[in-house]
Amino acid sequence: MTIQTKKSLFKKKLLAGLIKSYKSKKSIIGPRINLSSGKGQNVIKNCKGRCQVSGEAYIENPHGFVIHHIDGNRTNESDKNLALMAATYHTSIHGEVNVVFNDYKKNHPIVPRPKPVPKPKISGKSSEVDLLERWRIAEQKSLDKWKKAEESAMKNLGFNL
Repeated sequence: MTIQTKKSLFKKKLLAGLIKSYKSKKSIIGPRINLSSGKGQNVIKNCKGRCQVSGEAYIENPHGFVIHHIDGNRTNESDKNLALMAATYHTSIHGEVNVVFNDYKKNHPIVPRPKPVPKPKISGKSSEVDLLERWRIAEQKSLDKWKKAEESAMKNLGFNL
């Protein structure tokens, strides 16, 4: 497999992971893994001390390597999600994917939930019961608006309901 093919594969996996996290609204920010930590040493061992893109040996330039989270989620520290990578390839992959991902976010904004309508206080008088009915109708309209916005967002993402 060529370097370009490997880079392309890592870019696809990273973009897919970022989009998945974006849609689920889950945080992907977490601490970076240090190469000298136990987890870092385990990644080096699993990757046989070589960059997963170029095959460059870690031992030749230990300061030029980083640990890459394949799906872009730094809270996911499973062994399958971590790869040893030369810093130049890591920067290149993230730079290219970030351009595409930012464009995706611009074209697929997350629809905010409507703010809840405060419930009125009820003391049992007929005018307040009418108020309760008006509030129920307003809440239903708000939920209907939310449903329409959600359906529109899902259609924009390519899901047909």
